[in-house]
Amino acid sequence: MSAIDFSRSRAILVGTAHYTHGLTEMIAASNSLNTMRKLLIGPLCGWPDSRVTLVEDKTTRGGLDQHIAQLIHDTTDVLLFYYVGHGQLLDGEHLGMALKDTHADPKMRYVTSLRLNDVRAELERRCTARVKLVILDCCFSGLATRNAQGTGLTDQVQLATKVEGAYTLTASRASQQAIYEDGSAGLTYFTKVFTDVVHDGIPGAGTELTLKDIHKEVRHRFLRLEVPGGQLRPEPSVLVTDTAEELAFARNAAATKGDQHGQRVRPPEPPKPPRDIELGRPTRPAPVDQPKPLANAGSTLVEAADQLAHAVGTRWRREEEQRQVRDPFPLPVRWQPAPENVTDHWENIRGAPAGGNCGPLDLAGRLDQIVDVYLGIESGRLVVLGRAGSGKTILTIRLALDLLKNRTSTSAVPVIFSLGSWNPETALEDWLTSQLVRDHPGLAATNPNGVTLAAALVGAGGILPILDGFDEIADGLHPRALEELNRTSLRLLLTSRRAEYEAAVQGKRGLTAAAGIELADLTLTDLADYLPRTTRKVAANGTATVWEPVLNELRDHPRSPGNVNLATVLTTPLMVALARTIYSDTPDHDPSELLDTNRFGTPEALEDHLVGNFIPTIYQNLPESDRRWDPGQVQHWLAYLAHHLDQNGTPNVAWWQLGNTMRRWSRMYTVAWASGLVLGVVDGLVTGLQNWLMLGFVAGLKVGLLSGIVVGIAGGLAFGLVHEFGPGLVTRSVALEPSRVQIRIRNELRKKRARFAPRFLLGFVAGLMFGIVAWLVIGFVVWFLVEFMSWLVSGPVSALASGLVPGSNPGVNGLIGALENGLKAGLAYGVVYGLMIGLAAGIMTRLEVPIDIRSVVSPAGLLKTNRTSTLVQLLVWGLVANLVGGLAGALWFRLGDGLVIGLVGGLGGGLGYGLSLTAWGQWVVLARIWLPLTGRMPWTVIAFLDDAYRRGVLRQAGAVYQFRHARLQDHLTRAFPARRDEQPASSR
Repeated sequence: MSAIDFSRSRAILVGTAHYTHGLTEMIAASNSLNTMRKLLIGPLCGWPDSRVTLVEDKTTRGGLDQHIAQLIHDTTDVLLFYYVGHGQLLDGEHLGMALKDTHADPKMRYVTSLRLNDVRAELERRCTARVKLVILDCCFSGLATRNAQGTGLTDQVQLATKVEGAYTLTASRASQQAIYEDGSAGLTYFTKVFTDVVHDGIPGAGTELTLKDIHKEVRHRFLRLEVPGGQLRPEPSVLVTDTAEELAFARNAAATKGDQHGQRVRPPEPPKPPRDIELGRPTRPAPVDQPKPLANAGSTLVEAADQLAHAVGTRWRREEEQRQVRDPFPLPVRWQPAPENVTDHWENIRGAPAGGNCGPLDLAGRLDQIVDVYLGIESGRLVVLGRAGSGKTILTIRLALDLLKNRTSTSAVPVIFSLGSWNPETALEDWLTSQLVRDHPGLAATNPNGVTLAAALVGAGGILPILDGFDEIADGLHPRALEELNRTSLRLLLTSRRAEYEAAVQGKRGLTAAAGIELADLTLTDLADYLPRTTRKVAANGTATVWEPVLNELRDHPRSPGNVNLATVLTTPLMVALARTIYSDTPDHDPSELLDTNRFGTPEALEDHLVGNFIPTIYQNLPESDRRWDPGQVQHWLAYLAHHLDQNGTPNVAWWQLGNTMRRWSRMYTVAWASGLVLGVVDGLVTGLQNWLMLGFVAGLKVGLLSGIVVGIAGGLAFGLVHEFGPGLVTRSVALEPSRVQIRIRNELRKKRARFAPRFLLGFVAGLMFGIVAWLVIGFVVWFLVEFMSWLVSGPVSALASGLVPGSNPGVNGLIGALENGLKAGLAYGVVYGLMIGLAAGIMTRLEVPIDIRSVVSPAGLLKTNRTSTLVQLLVWGLVANLVGGLAGALWFRLGDGLVIGLVGGLGGGLGYGLSLTAWGQWVVLARIWLPLTGRMPWTVIAFLDDAYRRGVLRQAGAVYQFRHARLQDHLTRAFPARRDEQPASSR
């Protein structure tokens, strides 16, 4: 606790009660000014009268600014600046402190007010004081109109205190008015409460009252303040840097009462209920250890949690590096408590017993304090509100990494989930489980009870869900999502834009037992600290950069329309990051153009410019050797991706889902065409070769051509139908899900492998059904060819065509007979196909092992694993098919026919299965062939997505990609319809 060296300190007290140009007289300001002076020079504070400067009812004339500047310059220990009077908005965003000749006319306010920005400049440039303390007792209404975040007044006045050891205390939040008592002896309510707290003292606070002690008690008393006349009760606000709040401001009168010698003795503190719940006083969340929900869990679950924690930490550290969060240093992320109307009762948040009463927690803080703030909330439930791009995702990453840094083996694992893909018709726990399995396939392994490790961790509370993007849930589902979140008592953190969350909680109490914070805007000082260090030096002295002229213009001419627009835009980390990308390292881009009101007449126009130029900049400003993609094509491809996500209602770019927004029948025909083509070619070659050896080359060619067409059509239609309707019967999903296992020929994890019998049975049934469908289609095709194309199938070819369905005679039996014989053949061949598929599926169980939970799954890595798995399946399929086909030929058919069945079923059927019934095959057909053919994507899709990730267009969230920000995705989605018919000239 630091003390004040009065010989090197200065208190500057400014107050205005009387006005000459239309402002209301405020006698309370004069009374409060003198009350504050008496407090400072009294025995409790002990300031020498000579170190307290009183500035009352002064005008802008007479060099007041210069006088204050000199006093600031001469102070080296503690500087106290206090103002009481009318506060006014300057240009809708800056604070003006009214003086005697300040005008009520908005056009004259700027030049007749004591501007906080001027005080700020002196604090920044000339003040060397150890601690800077600013206390403002004035109105500052209307800021919430400019900033939908509704941030506190400290978000503006921190410009004046962005220095080491600073403390800012204000009478109200930005959207509120400070209030005062009427009458000749009246005081402003804030100064009255502040001075009363110091005079009364605070029991149990020690012999010295710190600024932190005083603020807590002031806020506590304001919560219980009776405000007359229906006026809104203001809420004091505070901003602290470093340890300034530990400054010993005054002696504690409550601690010295009863001490006959007047010595500063500290009485024993009375025992307190846990976390001051019964006292009801606003308190700072006390640092606590992380809960240990896995304390009684088995060793398998604890080991899985440890491995998951390793994977999560590796992933988000890599993501933080990719986002250049620490280059050159993290942009400030600060917050204040969220409005009370969007949070639950404090008694619920803090777990008070029935009939208990408790006050709010002081949740204000900055990025490096997020763990302490979160862990200090008894319920473990926190809502983080913020504008688009305000730093919510950065906050979630920092929370996850900092929690992992101090995690024990029995603590929950913080995992970040993107809520945009959640349909609240699915229970939250089930959705969390599916997302864990998607991003960490090793958690799909089951325990002896058949429960996956992912489900067991969620059920045991071993996962701390960090739910990012409540606002990105599909329109109309937010109230239902809130109901589902309230159904569970899981500890969690939820982020959202304020408007969407407020709409969801309208008429309700919000997320049950959840506290709330709201992120603040960046300031001009933040920009001045950050942007120059992101770019090249342009001056001979090695200090000036391209940003200096812009920052100087914003500082020196804050009223200029262009400056107002730019200052409004550069208040979020997203927009600052975009501005950095476009202007910091591009020699031909000058950020001064951002001030041009002819080009950018509104803040919205500036934002559209930054978002719209981000992609062209990162793809054009590269050496020729590094330009793999044409910028025009890139815009088109990314716009298709955004459109694809919009159609799917998800933020996730999953490689196995690319192309699934095609019309159902188009997708089915595409898959049927691809699988039928490979099956038909293989059948035509094998059957043609067999008949060439038996009947000669010409007959073999005709039979091979006919058989290839018939089998290709039949097999293609069967594969297409199964592809389109089969997965939906099991997973209710259009897209096939990727495999969650890897292939190992020899591995010690045999106990974790799937059992042979269930897989064999499932494969046998699938093969039998496929045989029936395929041969019914073959029967129809044969009947059609013989009935309507007899000129093609005459003679021996007609006999062979009829022979495809044994015992049939299309000319006699007709369609019914052909289908009847097709069904008989389907049952016979279906048994053979079932044995093939069942044995192959069963053998695969001996080769599959779960993916290591500790491995960091990436989209490309998961794709590679699935490609390997599919190719091994095809190899096993081919070997088994030839074996089963040969045995079937020896038992039921001719040996030659058995070999043909084995070759066609093993090679052609295997390729057809791989292309139509695996996630990798669907990727090949739709994403690697169809989308490039139609110009929607490049030929090397995964390389393009990886490159977009490295350039910062996409971010990686486990096994999927996402656009870096929803604002960028929305911009590209709007651009796609206008470009839909514009096919690039070529694509690579």
